[in-house]
Amino acid sequence: MSNMASAVSNSSALSVYLRAKSDLPLRVTESHLSVWAREIGPEWVVIGIETACGDPIFISQESPHPVFSAIQGEGAWEPKLVAPSLKAFRDCLVVFRRFASGRSSPVNLEANPPTLEELAQFFQAIRQLTNGDEEALGFWAVQVEVDLDSYKG
Repeated sequence: MSNMASAVSNSSALSVYLRAKSDLPLRVTESHLSVWAREIGPEWVVIGIETACGDPIFISQESPHPVFSAIQGEGAWEPKLVAPSLKAFRDCLVVFRRFASGRSSPVNLEANPPTLEELAQFFQAIRQLTNGDEEALGFWAVQVEVDLDSYKG
């Protein structure tokens, strides 16, 4: 299995693409992915796991392929929008990667905390890419560990 991407079949209609098994976080297994795929239904494809809370990221098979996340282990799945389309999700990841540059560990983050200007630029770009959707903005705020209720940007 390569370190790039591999396909794991969960059913005849659903494939999940992820990095090599050895790259999965210890608490997430292929069995988790299989359960998530079964629980969210055939109209969705699990495409990843967000690392802040370990929740699945999944995409609608309907165009324009909006991207969602949902808290796992809470009974019923309540999808929360992450990005309005797969393209917007990719663009949000580019913005996130640029923002996270030089902050890949707690030590690096402590040495290089984001400035208020960097936070404002990040949230402005995410708002634009997600059409101002508050759920989506909330998802990305969790990823950069910012409490939107106390953020004054």
